[in-house]
Amino acid sequence: MTDEQMKYPVGKFIPPASYTNEDLRHWINEIKMLPGKMRQAIISLNDKQLDTPY
Repeated sequence: MTDEQMKYPVGKFIPPASYTNEDLRHWINEIKMLPGKMRQAIISLNDKQLDTPY
């Protein structure tokens, strides 16, 4: 893995040239839903797993 890939494992952010109100609503909804999705993703993890470093 290159330094660049390690620095940006999902790639560098490239903002869209334009976006619609529907795009904004979609993105806001994704942000709104994230805490619940995170809770569901970690609910079955034990303390050791939760303490695992990145």
